[in-house]
Amino acid sequence: MPFNASNWSNLTSSGNNQITLQDGTVIGAPAIYSYQSATETAATISAANYFAPVSDRLSVNDLIWISASDLSEWWEVLTVDKNAATVTIGQNVGLGDVTGPAAATDNALVRFDGATGKLIQNGVILESDTGDLTLVNSIANADGTIALPSYTFTSDTDVGMWRSGANTLDFSTNAFRGLQVSASPALSVNYLAIAASATGNGPTITAAGTDPVIGIRLVPKSTGAVINNAGAVATPSYSFTGTLGTGMWSSAGGVLDFSTGALRALQLNTSPALAVNYLAITSAATTNGPILEAEGTDANIDIYSLPKGTGGFGVRGATNAGSIKLWNQANTFFAQIQAAAMASSITWTWPLTDGAANQVIVTNGAGVLSWANNAQGTWIDQTSTPVTMVANTSYSANNGGLTTLNMPATAAFGDLFEVAGQGAGGWLVRMNAGQTANLNGTPTTVAGSLASTNRYNTIKLVCTVANTTFTVLSSSGVITVA
Repeated sequence: MPFNASNWSNLTSSGNNQITLQDGTVIGAPAIYSYQSATETAATISAANYFAPVSDRLSVNDLIWISASDLSEWWEVLTVDKNAATVTIGQNVGLGDVTGPAAATDNALVRFDGATGKLIQNGVILESDTGDLTLVNSIANADGTIALPSYTFTSDTDVGMWRSGANTLDFSTNAFRGLQVSASPALSVNYLAIAASATGNGPTITAAGTDPVIGIRLVPKSTGAVINNAGAVATPSYSFTGTLGTGMWSSAGGVLDFSTGALRALQLNTSPALAVNYLAITSAATTNGPILEAEGTDANIDIYSLPKGTGGFGVRGATNAGSIKLWNQANTFFAQIQAAAMASSITWTWPLTDGAANQVIVTNGAGVLSWANNAQGTWIDQTSTPVTMVANTSYSANNGGLTTLNMPATAAFGDLFEVAGQGAGGWLVRMNAGQTANLNGTPTTVAGSLASTNRYNTIKLVCTVANTTFTVLSSSGVITVA
């Protein structure tokens, strides 16, 4: 027969937390408020105010809600006996009533108390209607792997964040590690801060932490390097905050450029297959100048200056006029070439070849330099005899006996020869075969000679015909012409 809520007699336990509903006098005013199954709805049962323990109305594992004077819970149908008109139900997990707070936040997640696990509490975490969570303190998840990060995305599960080891945070993209962040908890007080930027500026990586001064270290693996884009003259690869047009970049392979104010100020170039020598710049202490030094594989290395076009190497003036100092090997003394106070520029063109011994540089008045005989000559204290004289040289005949000075076999027009007597034996200047000398219109014989008559006599000759003819420019005392 059908069951009606007003006809139920009692709720009795059949063991194992089971309760049997059977027909009889109502005790404790039991009533069915709703019941849920695959074929019935709460609305149809509530409207009819009854249920019948038949297979098409009530089934095993269905849930019903029973309200009595001492409890209010969901119950699970364990057995249905149509002939005995009985329904056996078992209490669901959790004993006792599940009650909630007097008031709760609309979008707060529900939590249960830690004492009985049956009392509903108002959660702290909030969930929006679109699934956003707020007021989350922390989320603890499994470590994850490189291919299955712990924190990932439903549309791309091999992209996200995971943990590869103690104090190590990893980020994966396409199942490959894209970034790893680690620290030494007992020591770490400094860290990196990354900030995005507005239009016209680049993102910023900043060193931050406890220390007042913190550097940033880039550490490649093994012999790896820190590599940057080539950059450009106005936007160098390595630059400075506030002056982006000043820094270092590369205009081509094997070329290093330096910009200041968005203009190229210096370029370093090399031939990679050949370069073994290079320049080194060394700073200096007080009273010393910086050093531009040649270094490299070779033992002896020059330093070249290569101007462009018709340009030249210049030394600019500062407090004084520009100068070049040539130091001795010990760097204790120098010979200095310095420009005078000039009202206009001067260009000197040097001769192509070296001059003869004792010649000097002379100018033609238009800046063209050439070699010429030294009118003053170089003096030699001649103590030995005989000696072959050198053009443009002066001799002091200083021998106890006669000092014989032979003319050279060859002499150029304008070559000068000079003798001053000193030794007690006097001096004699002998011509070579084919040569003659003239003293006041009196020539010597071929291969003849000119001789002093007093130990202090002097004579000065000039070559007037190359190799063969000489003229006495001056003399003192009586000279013997032979």
